[in-house]
Amino acid sequence: MKITPNTQTIGQFFFINNEQFFIPAYQRRYAWGIKQLDALFNDINNLEDNETHLLGTIILLTEHHIPTVNKLELVDGQQRLTSLCLLLKVLKEELEKNNAKESIEIEGFLSCQTSNGEKVHKVELGDLDNPDFEKIMYSIGSEDIQNKNLLQASEYFREKIGGLGDGLINFYNKLKNRIIIIRLDIAEAKDAFKLFESINNRGLKLTVTDIIKNFLLGHASIIDSETLDYVKKNWTDLIINLDGIDSDKYFRHFLMGKLKVKISNSKLADQFKHYYYINIKEAIRLSDYKTHLNLIERANKEADKLESDDEDGSINNGKLENYVDEKTDIKNFSKSLKNSSAIYVSLTPKFGQYAKI
Repeated sequence: MKITPNTQTIGQFFFINNEQFFIPAYQRRYAWGIKQLDALFNDINNLEDNETHLLGTIILLTEHHIPTVNKLELVDGQQRLTSLCLLLKVLKEELEKNNAKESIEIEGFLSCQTSNGEKVHKVELGDLDNPDFEKIMYSIGSEDIQNKNLLQASEYFREKIGGLGDGLINFYNKLKNRIIIIRLDIAEAKDAFKLFESINNRGLKLTVTDIIKNFLLGHASIIDSETLDYVKKNWTDLIINLDGIDSDKYFRHFLMGKLKVKISNSKLADQFKHYYYINIKEAIRLSDYKTHLNLIERANKEADKLESDDEDGSINNGKLENYVDEKTDIKNFSKSLKNSSAIYVSLTPKFGQYAKI
């Protein structure tokens, strides 16, 4: 695994003029709420003299370098980076009111320049969120913004920054010079996905959907680039299909349909992996394939000792035979997930009566 780590201030991270960070469509939409926004703002504002604050790691996949601009795929850190852009946009506007030179510096942070001189946004969000993001960043208007989390974050920062008064430039200097990130540049997709799950960042807790996405794309990346692109496309379509719907609940219903048993939310990610290791043909190529099957065999032996909190006794008891289904390959499996998500959406209103399943 080739990793290039670099500890940078926020100012250093945004400074490089020919880099653009893009959030691929398969990532979840911007989802930070007031709790995360409060934490970010207070971490900056409460810094004492000479203190610094580590904001966490940013994982970048460097496979997408092109001649006009170095376009880096953001594997982890999209929620923080989007929030920082919204914060910088508000800071820029407030500093402009005071004719402060720092507003010009921020304008440079929020854009990058291609080899032909064209200026583009420093950060490009996924297909679902980018139209809303651009409306906010270009101050086009907020009436028809679909992702209200983006609008809420912008309004939150506007209120907080507006209340800083004479402390505005001091706050900006804290953000630029004393908020630290650890930038990890990864050359290959398979290493980026593997690293993602092993790092705990402050922010939103990983959802089951995040874990499944990383597991599935990580496996596809070690097969070949064509397989990875195919699985990415299916996952992107799945995310679009499930927009506005609890995707974790979708995976729970999908897997319960496969296994014909109830599955608790706390066991969903593990149960998905159990099913995958047994039924996906290429799973044998995973380095922990034998280890994982041994874990299932151990659970198989201990199943009779486990107590179930399910009154009808239908929770998956971990026995190996419960996971056996028709063998398929990773491409067809990802297509099945996508197609099932479209069917699930059409049936979602009917699932309301089963919300407690």
